[in-house]
Amino acid sequence: MNIHSVWDNQGTSVDRYTVVLDVLHYGEYVYLSLGNDPSSPQGFSQWGTTDYSPREFKIFGKRIDFSDLPQRLQGHVTMRISELSDSIEEEVS
Repeated sequence: MNIHSVWDNQGTSVDRYTVVLDVLHYGEYVYLSLGNDPSSPQGFSQWGTTDYSPREFKIFGKRIDFSDLPQRLQGHVTMRISELSDSIEEEVS
């Protein structure tokens, strides 16, 4: 499971960052939306799917590199992807 692209809407909404994976679920891309502090009790970190094509992902904001995310967000994304990967493996087995 790899990251397709990372987007930053510059804080126009609570889900400032969107991390799109290279995974399709029923033909739709899987993404993780994040706020500035997703691990906080008031933070935001939620999975979703989109039927947008990759050329339409700009609706999520400005494309950035994963390394441009704050370090704590990089760790959070890595943890959530690992959890998702584990849950998919459990469903398949």
